[in-house]
Amino acid sequence: MRLLVALFCSGLAIAQTHKPTPIVQGTDPKAKADDYEAHAKVGTVEIGAEFMVRSFSRGNAMYIANDYVTVEVALYAPKGESVEIGYLDFQLRINGKKQTLLAQNPYMAAASVAHPDWQPEKPGIEATAGAGNARVILGGPPHTPLPTGDPPGSAGPTIPQVPKPDPPEGIDMQPAKTADEIAVEAALPEGKNRAPVSGFLYFIYTGRTKSIKQVELLYRDTVLKLR
Repeated sequence: MRLLVALFCSGLAIAQTHKPTPIVQGTDPKAKADDYEAHAKVGTVEIGAEFMVRSFSRGNAMYIANDYVTVEVALYAPKGESVEIGYLDFQLRINGKKQTLLAQNPYMAAASVAHPDWQPEKPGIEATAGAGNARVILGGPPHTPLPTGDPPGSAGPTIPQVPKPDPPEGIDMQPAKTADEIAVEAALPEGKNRAPVSGFLYFIYTGRTKSIKQVELLYRDTVLKLR
């Protein structure tokens, strides 16, 4: 009996040791809302925002989402309080147009980054999501022709694999993050968050960014002029 208890406790300790670290979503907020290009106060919450054109980043690496425009947003509630975040609270108005763009789920932006060859015009079920250029394809991704060369199903020429060196002892080598993973991790986290909190919002926009002269972020009943 004692042996079984010891084995159970040992297994539990190992499981806790190898428990995956939860992903912290968002970016590092600046010290205060005033440090952002545009800022305002909405009730007791302060908001800062910057128009990043098509780029998003986390840490030192920067990436591009070709079918989206992005805004980095930070929210500051009174000390010790939380702020409730929902993507439907944010809209983007470009060049003063009446129709606005809705903030999209970051997984949609990540899919676009991971598969830039997907074309919205391909067959599928189309639904206009909100306004502006926001069109969502509800069907599966279009078929992408295989590159010329070996026929489908062919294994192709065998390429010898070079063995990877073992990492130094005591160092856990983590695989490098891909751009689509960063798109999700750098997104403004939804739900109830401990303030301050910051991250990226993604708005579908396939037009030319050179034609963008004016950008306004609508947050609830407040308008922030980003450009």
